[in-house]
Amino acid sequence: MWPRLVGKLQLFLAVSVAFVHVNAFDCKNVVFGKEGPILDLSHIFANGPLNVTLEEDTPPSTTITTITLDLCKPLELIPWIDPLDQCSENTNVCKIVKNRRGTSERVEQIITAGKSVSGDLQAKSWVEHSRPNNKLGINIQGTTWANLFQSTALNIECSSKNVQSGKLDYVGQDKGTLSLTLSIPGECTNYVSKRFREKHGFFSSLFWVIITVVGLYLGIGVWYNYTHYGSNGWDLLPHRDFWREVPYMAQDAFRHIRRTINEPLSGQGTGRAGYEPV
Repeated sequence: MWPRLVGKLQLFLAVSVAFVHVNAFDCKNVVFGKEGPILDLSHIFANGPLNVTLEEDTPPSTTITTITLDLCKPLELIPWIDPLDQCSENTNVCKIVKNRRGTSERVEQIITAGKSVSGDLQAKSWVEHSRPNNKLGINIQGTTWANLFQSTALNIECSSKNVQSGKLDYVGQDKGTLSLTLSIPGECTNYVSKRFREKHGFFSSLFWVIITVVGLYLGIGVWYNYTHYGSNGWDLLPHRDFWREVPYMAQDAFRHIRRTINEPLSGQGTGRAGYEPV
């Protein structure tokens, strides 16, 4: 019987670990605060990453900055480009600065402004409650470049006009923080994930409370019946007698704890090997 119980306990722990792992960043379920929405942004990147290119005249040359972003998976290396001229593997936000003079180009900077570790994007979403619409954003961690830690501050704007799909815009650069805006068409409610109401609904919370209580009830009851009565099979399930004896069990436990604490303080025991005088 014990091997079965141990096996079920291992299964329960495995499910618990998997449940905790759900908290990792998932572009299909981007959680914005405790009371904010949970958006599904996967279709924004269904056709690949988004990018924005900036050109600045820096006579006698032109400086070209290209920023590429994918929240759902790391960027793929381009086969026909030298790997040394691209961001490394496990990069989700890549910033490349080139200098062009005439027909020749030279790569000046390659910055990883957002990365994944073990397949998980190192990002944290946030919500700022304001009127008429809440402000949504995602902070993404990158790597260190030129002794300065790099990151990306991504603002998300909904109901943007003239946006057919996702649109990426450059906002600015403040030391190691790259600021971008991701514009998505329609209202944010169009992107609410299926998990939103399941996660934040009252009945969902009540359901998990009930599951927890029932789990404790069965676990304690099975342990009690096995250790005290040697029960097996269906007899392991707790019955009324168990709950009738709970107050006495609690009283005995409290009495034992109190005696354990008081005896070292008094410097002497009862001399009756744990028995109390009647």
